[in-house]
Amino acid sequence: MSVGFPIGPSVVNGMAIKEVHRDASRGARRGIRAEVGRDGFSRYVMHAMERRREQDRPGEFADLLETGCGHVTKEEPAQAEAERLEIERKHVEHTRARRAAAENAPERPREAA
Repeated sequence: MSVGFPIGPSVVNGMAIKEVHRDASRGARRGIRAEVGRDGFSRYVMHAMERRREQDRPGEFADLLETGCGHVTKEEPAQAEAERLEIERKHVEHTRARRAAAENAPERPREAA
């Protein structure tokens, strides 16, 4: 059975939308309607479609980068991780030095308001 979502011409979040048909099992439709109510079905399906597109985008972006820059070599992830660890180490070192300097600094007198 085909299910249309959303039904008829309408506007959602300022976007004009069309009726779309996609096969869905009766059990899946009933489960979704039980969760979101009859009126929330279209909104639920639209949200699921948007979430799926968001999940697909990083893969599409990675494919685009590999097309332009070439594939990631086996060594590159290890190099990137080593760089990340070095940056993290320097950050910890810098933070410790600032805290030590603050602890050893004489207190400044407060000015009267």
